[in-house]
Amino acid sequence: MDNLKELLARKTFNKISHAAVVIWILIGVIFLSIFADTEISESRLDFRCSGAKIENIDHVRGQCFELYEKQYNKYDLPIYGFVTLNFFLIGTVCVLYSQIVSPTVDQLSPSARNGDLEGQSRDQENPLSTGKKLFIAYCCQLFTRIILGALFMVLQTRLLYPLDFPSSFPCYLTSEGNQPKTSATVIQNSSSILHNCHNQRATKKNSWMNAVLIVNGIFVFGILMETVYILLRAWKEKCFMENLKFLLTHMNQYHTSTGLKLEPQQREERTEHETTTPQEPKQREERTEHEPTPVPNELHPVEKSTDSETNIPQIQSEPEKLQKTPLQEFIETTKNKIKEETTQPPQLRSPLSSTPGEGPAKHLTLDQIYTKLVVVPDRANHDFSGNRWEQLGAYAKSGEKNETPRGPEDILNHQNKNVLIVGRPGIGKTLYCTKVLRDWASNKVFHESPDAKINFDAAFFIKFRRLNGKTDLNLRELLTLSEHSRTGHMVDEVWNYILKNPQRVLLIFDGIDEYKHNTKIGDENYDPQFGDCVDEKMPLFALYEKLATGKLLKGAAILTTTRPTALPCIECVSFDKVFEILGFSSEQVEKNSQLSWLHLTYNQLTDEGAKYLADAIRDNNCQLRWLDLSINNIRDKGAQHLAEAISNENCQLCTLSLALNNITDKGAQHLADAISNENCQLHTLDLTHNNITDKGAQHLADAISNENCQLRALSLYGNNITD
Repeated sequence: MDNLKELLARKTFNKISHAAVVIWILIGVIFLSIFADTEISESRLDFRCSGAKIENIDHVRGQCFELYEKQYNKYDLPIYGFVTLNFFLIGTVCVLYSQIVSPTVDQLSPSARNGDLEGQSRDQENPLSTGKKLFIAYCCQLFTRIILGALFMVLQTRLLYPLDFPSSFPCYLTSEGNQPKTSATVIQNSSSILHNCHNQRATKKNSWMNAVLIVNGIFVFGILMETVYILLRAWKEKCFMENLKFLLTHMNQYHTSTGLKLEPQQREERTEHETTTPQEPKQREERTEHEPTPVPNELHPVEKSTDSETNIPQIQSEPEKLQKTPLQEFIETTKNKIKEETTQPPQLRSPLSSTPGEGPAKHLTLDQIYTKLVVVPDRANHDFSGNRWEQLGAYAKSGEKNETPRGPEDILNHQNKNVLIVGRPGIGKTLYCTKVLRDWASNKVFHESPDAKINFDAAFFIKFRRLNGKTDLNLRELLTLSEHSRTGHMVDEVWNYILKNPQRVLLIFDGIDEYKHNTKIGDENYDPQFGDCVDEKMPLFALYEKLATGKLLKGAAILTTTRPTALPCIECVSFDKVFEILGFSSEQVEKNSQLSWLHLTYNQLTDEGAKYLADAIRDNNCQLRWLDLSINNIRDKGAQHLAEAISNENCQLCTLSLALNNITDKGAQHLADAISNENCQLHTLDLTHNNITDKGAQHLADAISNENCQLRALSLYGNNITD
């Protein structure tokens, strides 16, 4: 049996096909033993003939038996010889195929290449991966087995044994020398004597011959079905014929070798490790963000040995330690890279450079500034007719009154795995995506736990605007171009795991509105130009559509963001859920005022919201230094509230942006009074695109000439100020 396993390697066959070949060989051995026994034990003594004298009975039996054999086995081929040829030839074809393709399968197998993957090219376009040797060889052995099976069925029923073996046989012998006669010569020779003979083994022999015929028919039909399936799939997906694709999808080689599965010993050690004291969860929460990310289920434990004399556990030397697989290394490295690069995104850096003697500039981290967004299911209607400034004012508040701030797992979950986030410009869509990615990397969300209904081993953040210059690409290339990708390539083991476990993958697509070809999304739905193949190169709009509709990487979670203006481009995609981001609640604004930076553009803040902010920033605990309230609906009353706040001695605000609001000369006067106050620390004031005229400009001019004014930059562009 061990020799059979070596000759017929499981890795070279589909699981079902391999089982069928093994069963075929075993059945062949059984048939061969049965027919060999029949041929060896069958003798003339089993052949009975009547009408012969006692002294001639052996002679008559022998003559009639020869005539019987000549008539029903005209080519004198023993049945056991036929059965041997039948099963041996087909089995030999399978063995030859297995031995020929085994080296190719070994080279494609990640388990055989773990040791030197880093020293080889990972380019998925290499000839080994994209060649068709494996597909051609597999099809050839199927065709050969079909032909041989059909041929032996024809030989059995039409040529070698066309009449079966009857139990009764009329044997005519001449009285002269008792020579055997055929039925054709009996009429001419009236001296022939009829002997009615009976073959006692005929029924058994016929039954087993029919069994051989049925087995051949069943196996030929099964092989034919597999062949038709393979050819149809190859016709539909041309890349299915490529070596690596064929190995993964049809021969199913890596369903266990690349999975995150523990050996029994590892499971026992992990169970023991997870039985922790009540203080352990707290200790895990206190880990700093710069510590290496633990990768659950993936790191092999360092085995220990025990000194037989001292009974002291000893750690094995470095060469004996079990090494991380490329998949485990990918997960750990990717998470650490994401945490490092998202700690302080560029948009959170302070706009003010540090002043000599005042210490370094205070830059914020994402974890410091981020709070849960207020989102509502579905979305409000907006009218985007008119020019850009009219469009910016078209965003309306939702009709919902009791919106609850939501976190990542409130939006993306096991019930809603294909989610669309809609939001006006600057509302925080990209920041939300970054936060989701960071929380995943920090094992705060979507990580494996007893109560987790959805978890991911790999997450990819793809920004449409960065791919505007890219031509056709396949899925593997797209993933390597994602944000925070550690290298420009993806090792085979990681790629194979993604293909086999799409439900453990999160894809984040940010900013469809910023993709210059977004109007072509949906073309594949109406007029398909590309196959549903992960290795086929296609434009990004086609690749995104196939991912979002489940034609590629079915089961993966997909989070997409867009501005409302681009919604018509993705009508072909059926999202599980659509959310619209409204911004921050008033309570969150007050909480955020304890930080040093706050960005609240496009939130439709009114004078009432400005009053909340004003009350917060003059609190003696407020550390806010930079406040952006551009593109809102703040009027003169709101400007007055803010002016009173920045005049307060507790206010530390250095930069205030009120661009694209509805402030008039009256509001400008309130602000002018504030910046001339000795308590005001404002260095930068942005009032572009308001409704300020020459009168308001005069108030501001008088203020900046005051000796108390610390203002260094004032912008009034886009107002109604004359020369």
